[in-house]
Amino acid sequence: MNCNKTRQNLIFLAEGNLSPELASVANAHLVHCEKCSHMYQEILQTLAVIETDKLLKIDPWFAGRVEQQFINLRTKRKSGIFELKPVFHLIRILPVAASLAIALWVGILIGTELSPQLSFGEDEIDAGVYYDLVAEDIYDGSFEEFFLTNGDN
Repeated sequence: MNCNKTRQNLIFLAEGNLSPELASVANAHLVHCEKCSHMYQEILQTLAVIETDKLLKIDPWFAGRVEQQFINLRTKRKSGIFELKPVFHLIRILPVAASLAIALWVGILIGTELSPQLSFGEDEIDAGVYYDLVAEDIYDGSFEEFFLTNGDN
């Protein structure tokens, strides 16, 4: 038997599914061919590893136990955070509230400093403009007439 035919039958030989005549011919070839013999040994080692893995039994309750442990961890964390949650919210809100209070205070301070400079006393306002704005009664005519004449009657 040549190498190609032997290599095609090596897996069947290793599993014991080869007819006795073909098995004896393949074994005779393996004695003389080092490459095919090496390949046959690798197949036997691979099948041995597969067989040992088949012998391992998986506990059917393993997944349930792992899942329960995750649930227990999650509930422990939630209960711990749940007790501290208002404190964390307060800590997170405090910088924002403090910055808003500081901004409001600075705005009031700037407004009180600038308001004397921007405010007018009665003696500072041009008397003609003031009296034109206050004394002129815009309700004598219609609005259209007032705006068309720019307030001049």
